[in-house]
Amino acid sequence: MKNTLLLAAALVLATSCCHRGAETPRSSFPTHAYQATVSITNAKGKIGGAAVVLRCRTGHPLVIITAAHVASIPFPLFVTADARRLQPVRAFKTDAANDLALMVGPQQRAACREATIGDPAKPGDDVWLIGALSRRHRNVSRGVISYLQAGKAQRYTTDAAAYYGSSGGGMFDQQGRLIGIASSVTFTKFGRISVAALPGSTHAIHTKHLLNLVRGVL
Repeated sequence: MKNTLLLAAALVLATSCCHRGAETPRSSFPTHAYQATVSITNAKGKIGGAAVVLRCRTGHPLVIITAAHVASIPFPLFVTADARRLQPVRAFKTDAANDLALMVGPQQRAACREATIGDPAKPGDDVWLIGALSRRHRNVSRGVISYLQAGKAQRYTTDAAAYYGSSGGGMFDQQGRLIGIASSVTFTKFGRISVAALPGSTHAIHTKHLLNLVRGVL
């Protein structure tokens, strides 16, 4: 089934640390991007997807960006931005046409890692895709942008592997700057488990749509 939205499901497939990771020195991995990625869960901690922290400062409301289809899951949603406690979040600005949403949480007791939005990428660029593996752990894959969909609804396509929990997670450049949000994937099905299929199967929302959504907010 092609171009299917990543399911917001409790089932999470464990992955190796870094798809294609043997080709890249460990020191080059952008740890700050990993730290700026949070899990979106229900009240019991079951994974619904991932999000990227855009604002997390003492005394200010938490602001995260994710996929609109994750933000619209029909039950109360929470994140663990400080990795210690569940915090409620709600959507307050949505771009449904481009599957993007900003969500806001309570005022923060302490600062945590924030992501920076980078410049648009181009085919051939190396990228990292970071999603939610569990409430406190992330899945990380590395790939290359293979295609850039033109037109109004621009999307990146990459061979970085995506799994359950990747929806709403960030696609980052080699400097750890946010350049896209994971939105959909091409699946091939083996028995009862769906896995990411051929290279070029993961689709992420283009940088320009992220910048349009946050304009006037941050």
